[in-house]
Amino acid sequence: MPLTLPVLSRPGVLLLPRLSLPLAVLEPQHISLVRDVINSHSLLGVVQPCQDQQGAAGFDDPDLCEVGCAGRVTRYRELPGGRIMVTLVGISRFEIYREMDDRAPYRMFRVNYTGYADDFTPGLGQALVDRAKLLGTLSAYLEISTSSAGWREVEKLESESLVNLLAALLPYDIGEKQALLEADDLRLRSEILIALAEKAMTEDRNGEPSVRQ
Repeated sequence: MPLTLPVLSRPGVLLLPRLSLPLAVLEPQHISLVRDVINSHSLLGVVQPCQDQQGAAGFDDPDLCEVGCAGRVTRYRELPGGRIMVTLVGISRFEIYREMDDRAPYRMFRVNYTGYADDFTPGLGQALVDRAKLLGTLSAYLEISTSSAGWREVEKLESESLVNLLAALLPYDIGEKQALLEADDLRLRSEILIALAEKAMTEDRNGEPSVRQ
């Protein structure tokens, strides 16, 4: 795995190992990043900006969360207006070590994969996921928060794909998404999903504006 990665940063965008994530790339610096990655057959990192923070270099260079995920571009399509649509497949999480002084129009970071060796083992920890509780809780949550269209297909997925897809797609905030990314294992990630859904449903019953539309 490369120890230096170009980083695509966007709030709420979460990539996880083996997750296939479609993503519209709009920002000029990120378009340059993706094109360079494709031409060099290399990888990129996806990292969220820190919540409510702005980097010293200004709005375009926000401080980033310490943990992200490396991925490969598996599909690429040009869109009208100079935008592009890509599909990323996650490989392994990493910790940011330091930012590189690079002349590219996008940001480059030195990264460290130590501690994430389990990310390379498909399905690790699936047997420990309380699948029945996860499906029951998330099904109830989706009925009040977003459209439940397609849920029957989602619930057929194996537990690893199910947990990671829900973590990526559900409309949680930066801190909640980061907690899902940094969860030590699949069981803990599923428990965080359940806890977030239960919290949102409780607040909805109490009339608090927390359930995201």
